[in-house]
Amino acid sequence: MHSILIDFKFKFSILTKGSNFMTQSLKNIKSFLFTLLVPLIYFFNVVIIWKTQTETLPPGSQVLGASFSPLFFARQILLLCLVFMGLLLWLSGYLFIGSSFSAIPQARKLVTKGPYKFFRHPIYIGIALTFIGLSLLTNSKTGLYYALFLVLPLNFFRSKNEEKVLEEVFGDRYKSYKQQTLF
Repeated sequence: MHSILIDFKFKFSILTKGSNFMTQSLKNIKSFLFTLLVPLIYFFNVVIIWKTQTETLPPGSQVLGASFSPLFFARQILLLCLVFMGLLLWLSGYLFIGSSFSAIPQARKLVTKGPYKFFRHPIYIGIALTFIGLSLLTNSKTGLYYALFLVLPLNFFRSKNEEKVLEEVFGDRYKSYKQQTLF
């Protein structure tokens, strides 16, 4: 009887380890797919903007030696600044989050320096500013719709999932941080 009990415990432990292995494998596959899929969604937005851009010069202007409309020129400069601010926020967010970055929400550490001192999700804000700015700069309506109706909701959904995980792990510390920062 004793040997049957030991044999049962051994077989159960093998099944349990197998189950943990399967669970971990599924998490790895999910992480890999998110790590691959999300940048592809962003890349696709760039392709859409590039392929659907329209003439950005006002009617009647020439490319070289043209007398540009001051309003049009100011618009283009402001949109270029918006794109660069978005890129700066996006990249600085990656630099400051460092090894805490993951495609699937995880709470490795609470980053509160750099752009995270002001924004909880500087990467998502930077992505939004970059793609909306590029779409407007190139007059790509399709790129703008893609950014507004796919990229922004995707990032909003991801941010809410991340906040849920961070709140579970860091509790009041994260709630306090959340009150002191913007999106």
